[in-house]
Amino acid sequence: MDSILIENSVYGGTLKEACTSLIKKEISESAKNSSSISKMLVQAFNMGLDEIFNFTISSLKKNITEDGSFYSLVECLYYLNHIYGVRELYLMDCMNEIENMIFYAYSKICILISDMNSINEEETVKAVNCLKEVFNIVFNREIKLDSTLFKEALFSLLRKNSINAGIEGASYGILYGFGEMEVNKIAKTLEGYIMGTKDEALKAPLFLNGLFSTARDLIFVEDSILKSIDKFVGNVSEEEFIRIVPNLRIAFSYFIPREIDEIGERVAQAYGTSKSHFDELVTISPEILKFGEEIDKYAVSKMKQMGIISSDS
Repeated sequence: MDSILIENSVYGGTLKEACTSLIKKEISESAKNSSSISKMLVQAFNMGLDEIFNFTISSLKKNITEDGSFYSLVECLYYLNHIYGVRELYLMDCMNEIENMIFYAYSKICILISDMNSINEEETVKAVNCLKEVFNIVFNREIKLDSTLFKEALFSLLRKNSINAGIEGASYGILYGFGEMEVNKIAKTLEGYIMGTKDEALKAPLFLNGLFSTARDLIFVEDSILKSIDKFVGNVSEEEFIRIVPNLRIAFSYFIPREIDEIGERVAQAYGTSKSHFDELVTISPEILKFGEEIDKYAVSKMKQMGIISSDS
């Protein structure tokens, strides 16, 4: 411990001076985008380091201007909004600057949204979470951001000829949350995926992933959505089902247990039964199932040896 203190004493004679020097050094050497600098800004804010706070703001302004990454800017917006939300805890005279940077970062984000149509499937969850974060910041109204910018950006995105299904679903869900999208329009879009080509149909779980992450209550508002999902699952082959299961699991992971029970009850009713029927069923443990498979294989091998069944079976 003493050696560490001695080593870092070159940064200042007091803990405050050392922290200030180290953060300045890290900003100068390591901070490459608005996300990393805004995170350091939060650290300086939490430590009450006025000097470094003002220094960081100057660097952040420049980085927001140069930053073209949607993800980085959303994270920056998150950190700035956090600072603004607890501004009364710290009597700093730079909150107007923070507010201005929030507006600027938000404006740049809305401009970049229109280019999100071609996001890779691997990035879908990350992109959807970023859209949700922006929606939460705008919707919670901690700071008065013009929601029209965000809504127009999403409508512009939805007008693209080709769009990532998960991003499309999330956009519909957010616009529904703003009261700008009709439920039947969303249901028809989902049905369009399911009734389309095989490739389009297999994108339906990704669409649901985005939709339920931003507006999961839709499944309870519009009955046709659950019916479409049921129809879709019934139409895919076993191989295709295995392929889409991960996205289906993610889509339904947004529901709380009580909601899952309600969905299960509705599906059961559609098939003329009830959830209680399934609750009464005895679950077979994996060990017993594996043992049964081994017995089955042994029986087949013996029957082949005895000539009861063909060796080609």
